[in-house]
Amino acid sequence: LFKLREPEATATQAMNLIIMAAIIGWVYFDLPESFKGVNDRFGFIAVYLLFIAFAPIDLLTLFPLERSVFLRDTKSNLYGTLAFFFGRSIAELPAHILLSAAGGTVAYWMAGFQADPEKFGIFILNVVLMMLTGASLLAFCSSLARTLAEANGIGTLILMLVMIFNGFFIGEPCVADRPWRSPS
Repeated sequence: LFKLREPEATATQAMNLIIMAAIIGWVYFDLPESFKGVNDRFGFIAVYLLFIAFAPIDLLTLFPLERSVFLRDTKSNLYGTLAFFFGRSIAELPAHILLSAAGGTVAYWMAGFQADPEKFGIFILNVVLMMLTGASLLAFCSSLARTLAEANGIGTLILMLVMIFNGFFIGEPCVADRPWRSPS
């Protein structure tokens, strides 16, 4: 019922996903097949998956805004915690799958990845799974907070940690990076 009562929110989320996919696709438009292109493809994947993971940012408001209703309803034995969690998750699931797949389709072809159905399918599967993982993480952050400000702070902290440790900005050390010592 919550999703049906706010079709504008779903439409806004859809527009944001498609527009941002087009912007990211435009920035990384038709990447060349060269060494620089390989590095740029890693950049595209890091940026796009980070964006898609945090696209359902509205989930940060889930528990702070609905806590009083949830507590009232569970106190009246209308439903339990698991029913609330699974009900909200299932209600969000179709939009998350469809919107992430649509945005991923736009970005994939704009970036100039291979026109191979299997590779495209693997990319879309990864995008959908990243969206669902991000939604779960944001719902968890929301459940830790009592207020919207707390949820925003926790979500921002998690976003920064994910950005720092996503593996793109600082590469793995390799043997060639070790300082050279002469055998003396």
